[in-house]
Amino acid sequence: VGELSGALLRLQRSWENKRQEMETVITEREILVDTLPDILIMTDNNRMIVRTNRAARNIFGQNLAHRHLREVIPNEKLMSSIQMVIEDLHGQSVEFHLEVPEPRDFQAVIERFPIPSEGGISIVITLTDVTQQKRIQRMRADFVANASHEIRTPLASIIGFIETLRGPAKDDAVAREEFLKVMAEQAERMSKLVNDLLSLSKIEMN
Repeated sequence: VGELSGALLRLQRSWENKRQEMETVITEREILVDTLPDILIMTDNNRMIVRTNRAARNIFGQNLAHRHLREVIPNEKLMSSIQMVIEDLHGQSVEFHLEVPEPRDFQAVIERFPIPSEGGISIVITLTDVTQQKRIQRMRADFVANASHEIRTPLASIIGFIETLRGPAKDDAVAREEFLKVMAEQAERMSKLVNDLLSLSKIEMN
């Protein structure tokens, strides 16, 4: 009886240790998921939300579980991509725009859950907020377009002066001096614009 009691006690302690180890692992995984910087949303095959992380709740609200994903993220591109993942089991990546709760651009990566989940998780969606990157791209495109326009104007003036100096004003010393003065000013203007473009390139490299 004493040996049996001792064996049962040791078994109970072993189970308790295993339980504590499992609870620790689960807690660590919960913390890990919650502290991920990207938005994480897990749904079942019907697009009902099963689980989210803190980043998702900060953007889309605290009470997300058991809500349909379309209600939280009303975007057809995302819904179509999820349907493709469900049908062919291959991951998808898609960019989409949302106007609410505020205008944002997202890059979504959609994957099937790797193993059957007792909690009903079937689809894992990771969202990266690319709003700032999109804004920078638009600013860059606007800047380059404006700089190109600003360079075109003095360049056209210089080309016109050169043609005039080669033709009608070829022997006109007064006109030549005046034209050369304006050409130098326009060339300096273009040089500054080119330096601005080079500075932008260096900033992007860093």
